[in-house]
Amino acid sequence: MEILIVDDEEVIRDSLSSLLKQKGYVCHTASLAEEAMEVIEDLPKISIVISDIQMPGMTGIELLKHITSKYASIKVLMLTGYADLESAIDAVNYGADAFFRKPLDINDLLSTIEDIVMEKEKSAIREVPNEVWVEEYKKLHKAYEALTVEISHLLK
Repeated sequence: MEILIVDDEEVIRDSLSSLLKQKGYVCHTASLAEEAMEVIEDLPKISIVISDIQMPGMTGIELLKHITSKYASIKVLMLTGYADLESAIDAVNYGADAFFRKPLDINDLLSTIEDIVMEKEKSAIREVPNEVWVEEYKKLHKAYEALTVEISHLLK
């Protein structure tokens, strides 16, 4: 699972990246929303974007709008040190999957990421056509029958 962390605060980017890498995730970072758009364009395996709302230039909300309009499969988690009701409402209205206030409760963030990973894995399984499952079942059943015959010969 590849995650993009977007925050103009280097300490936050590096801390989150380091923590998530320890948890087994592949992390990329961007200091600005404009840079994040380029990273997403260049790295199609990005599954989750964690973005600050308040950044110089393009805001996190504008980045969120861009991502949700162009990359429906990317989940977006929004961070803010300025937790006002309007920002939270905007984030939800424009498709944010979660909204966190700084300082972060890292356990809440990790739990949300784990939930997203599990949901994506379930979706990937559901997307496998039924014909594939039937063929796999037939192969397994055939192997089971051969093993049963082999065991019965060994027991004689």
